[in-house]
Amino acid sequence: MTFALLYDQQDLTDLMAQAQATVNRIPAGDRNLFNATWNGGLSQWGVAPDAPAQYQEGDTPIKVVVVTATSQGKTVTKNDFAGLLERMAAANPDAGFLYSVASDVRNTAVEPWVG
Repeated sequence: MTFALLYDQQDLTDLMAQAQATVNRIPAGDRNLFNATWNGGLSQWGVAPDAPAQYQEGDTPIKVVVVTATSQGKTVTKNDFAGLLERMAAANPDAGFLYSVASDVRNTAVEPWVG
């Protein structure tokens, strides 16, 4: 199922920095899940378009990163990605921001994304 992450550019930058710093600390199955998510759209975070108007708030533009991924024959959902972020945070004491993002993904990522 396709899901969309909605963040401003700074939060996306922080998310990617902590994820990249942690990916080699997680088990192979989780690395495969991260790679599938990365190849399924997460890699476009740096050039993500502005989200539709209904997702904009404040003065900082909200970007939309659309992810459609499959890992080990299973469609990756926003909850799968959130769980991955929690495991990544647990694997790297310097990546606590990932816990916050995981909670946020469960509550604010749009699934299914039709856009």
